[in-house]
Amino acid sequence: MTKANESRHVTTLHKNAEKALKKAVEKAITKHELAGVPAVVWRDGKVVRLPIKRK
Repeated sequence: MTKANESRHVTTLHKNAEKALKKAVEKAITKHELAGVPAVVWRDGKVVRLPIKRK
């Protein structure tokens, strides 16, 4: 694979990975909304509960 092709492949891979991650986060937030429970994340070395509010 040439450097140009490899670069394009990495860029495409990056875009696909980012798209999949965004979709997974959206799905997780929806599950939290339906269950009525906060999402829990790690922020600045601490566990933080994020209230999920339905729109």
